[in-house]
Amino acid sequence: MPSIRDLRHANNDIARNIGIARGDWEDLSHINKFGFSSSVGATFQTVWDGNNLYTYPATAGTIQITSGSGDDTGAVITVKGLDQDYNQTEENITVGGARGNKTFIRVFRAFVKTPGSGQTTNVGIITLSHTQADSTVTTIAKILAGNGQTLMAVYTVPAGHRAYILKFQGSLEKVKDTIFQGIARPFGGAFRVQGIYGSSGTPVTCEYPVPLAFPEKTDFEVRVKAGATTGASAIFDIILEKL
Repeated sequence: MPSIRDLRHANNDIARNIGIARGDWEDLSHINKFGFSSSVGATFQTVWDGNNLYTYPATAGTIQITSGSGDDTGAVITVKGLDQDYNQTEENITVGGARGNKTFIRVFRAFVKTPGSGQTTNVGIITLSHTQADSTVTTIAKILAGNGQTLMAVYTVPAGHRAYILKFQGSLEKVKDTIFQGIARPFGGAFRVQGIYGSSGTPVTCEYPVPLAFPEKTDFEVRVKAGATTGASAIFDIILEKL
């Protein structure tokens, strides 16, 4: 298979990007992260299915899944994230069933694989509870009613990979003065602003001709605050390189 060095032979950006999506390069893949916060206020919060700053577990743990509706009992949720060694992993876990068998230190996507009996997607709010060995419990992800999957502008670079952020987009539900931040934390380090984007209600788009590069185990998220309550969404595109 071609490698990253063969990108120079792609005729244009469309051909290159289709090749990445198709899996033509064994060391490259694409990640599209998109999130939405329904109630953004005057202090910064992470763009995800909760209306607060996202909490990252300190150590790996197992996941149990519950729903606010009995109609979701028996639904199967696919959970994608990183294991205790920061390697990519996924597991199918049943709503209202036993705790999962795999350990996760990060979750950055979950979706309804099989809905509850007679349903087309999740009816209630589905909550993924992460429990560490010391019994610390963290809400690591949510799937809001009817969405069928998480809306998390949150990502952690897997071990043995480098991430390149190509593009950022932010938009608002209402015309409000808003500030978006791209925030990154290297492994063992502190969160630091990597980009800040202001808006008075119009969508924000920022493309990076030279992508922003982040090493393995880096946490990256989008945060937002607004002059008055509004919903806000954020999208970023990553090319992931296997080293």
